[in-house]
Formats: sequence, structure tokens, C-alpha cells
Amino acid sequence: MYSLSLKIIIAQLIFLVFVSSLQIVLTRHENRLFVSVLQELHQEDAELIDSCQEIQLEIISLTKHHHVERIAREELKMIKPKNIIVITP
Repeated sequence: MYSLSLKIIIAQLIFLVFVSSLQIVLTRHENRLFVSVLQELHQEDAELIDSCQEIQLEIISLTKHHHVERIAREELKMIKPKNIIVITP
């Protein structure tokens, strides 16, 4: 009925269709994994941004004058001088 070469071509085409469909399945699976990793990275990015903002607020509060003055008085036992004399050249 069919010649041998035609049967071989049909078998090759069937094999190629199978390989192509398998590659599509694998690519979709890989794509899902990448999307999952991307979502995790976005979540981590948001957490790092929040953490950075908290640290910046803490730095601002720690560098305020009254905070520095309190540490100088309480922890370093410093006192404000009574008489300040400025000597200029």
C-alpha cells in the first residue's frame, strides 16, 4: 500500500510531533518554576525595602540632638560646661 520511504517519513513526523509536544510541556513547567521564583524575589524585594525604610527611620531618630545629648549625659557621664571661653588667633 504505502511505500517504505513514505512509512519512514510518517514515522519521523509522528516522532517529531511527540518530541515537540514533550518540549512544550517541559517549557511550560520551566516557565511556571520561573514565575514562582520571580514572585518569591518580588516578595523578598518588598521585605528588604520595608527593612531599609525602618533602618533609615531608626538612623534619623538616633541622630536627633536630644537622643545624642541623652547618651552623652547618661552613658558617657558628660556635662554641659558652665562658662564657655572662645579663643581666636
